[in-house]
Formats: sequence, structure tokens, C-alpha cells
Amino acid sequence: MIPGQSHLSYEERLKRMGLPSLSYRRLRGDAIETFKHLHGFFLVESTSHHITKMLPLAQPTEGVSTRDHELKLQKRAYRTSI
Repeated sequence: MIPGQSHLSYEERLKRMGLPSLSYRRLRGDAIETFKHLHGFFLVESTSHHITKMLPLAQPTEGVSTRDHELKLQKRAYRTSI
């Protein structure tokens, strides 16, 4: 806590200090970690199969050449009604 700002809401404190929200920081952190794994910034030996399983690459689309690259992630369906 910053002295003198305890009476303000979370959003107002963030706004006054010019900080992003926690949810944004988590999303950004996940994006950075994904980028690092896909571009080989981590040396993962014993769990390399586990990482590949967590971040499977999509199969290349035939006949589509615009805005295509080899690092597209496969979209998976998840159950959200648990």
C-alpha cells in the first residue's frame, strides 16, 4: 500500500500511478513466456515433450500464403462447465 491512497479504489490507485491491472499483467506475462518458448529462449530438456504438448503448433494450411507463418498455435476446445 502507498501511504495516503488506501481510501481509493483499486482502479483509481492504478490510474493515479499509471499502472496496468493485474489481469493485464498476467496476460502480458503469459504472452511473453509463450514467445520465449516458441523462439527457443529456454533450454528445456527433460520436459520438452511436455512443452510441445502444452503449446502444440497448428498444421500448415495448404493454399493459404498471406499472413502465414510456422509458429501458429493450435486452438483447442476446452470444457468450461466443470
